[in-house]
Amino acid sequence: MPKDQSIIDSERSALSYTQMAAIGAFIVYVLFGHVFGDRLARESTAMTRLVVYVLIGVAAFWCFRRELVSGWRATRIAPWRFVGWGAFGFVAAYLLGIITTTIFIHLGVSPDGENAQSTAQLQMLAKSSALLASLLFVASGIVGPVLEEVIFREVLIGKLAHRIPSWMALIVSSALFGAMHLRSIAEWPLLLNYGLVGLLLGALYLLSQRNIFVPIAVHVAWNTMGFVSSMSLS
Repeated sequence: MPKDQSIIDSERSALSYTQMAAIGAFIVYVLFGHVFGDRLARESTAMTRLVVYVLIGVAAFWCFRRELVSGWRATRIAPWRFVGWGAFGFVAAYLLGIITTTIFIHLGVSPDGENAQSTAQLQMLAKSSALLASLLFVASGIVGPVLEEVIFREVLIGKLAHRIPSWMALIVSSALFGAMHLRSIAEWPLLLNYGLVGLLLGALYLLSQRNIFVPIAVHVAWNTMGFVSSMSLS
């Protein structure tokens, strides 16, 4: 006898213990970085911090390998849809960044929070160490985007949408994505910037028929562009 659709949806939305452990490790890492971020901006501690983050990412990739493989299959089946939504998303992210930065400047609010400043400090350290630069690129350009998209899009939208409406899951995901990038309550205006980015990435995920590789590609391209441009500055 075929399974009832509600049972199938429930199974799709369920998280395994290893997936929950991976998400828990990510949350602990983020909270630890928020609390001790300033103390970690040294080459020795930065190296350890990046290695730990990469290891968490690799473990999460393994735990969510079924979801990633599903996205890869969808990309291979409809490559032009992937390219189209990816290109649209990158341009939209670029325009969104210009708009929000302009708004912040007119309001007299700095568009750069402590999270961006911490990343800039790591990039300055990386300029004097090829190993640290390589680790930073892998962490910020590959592991970070994939890990965040899996958690905030695949889990909070893909799996949560089986329990609540997709638009509500999109809002929850975007709000949490924005909050994750804030270091203090004083940075609340930046929630507009990060929240809108999360909204865009979530919308791309839904519009591409839940192909997680679309927001991953946009996120990777955006972070990589930021890393290359920052590292190329003297």
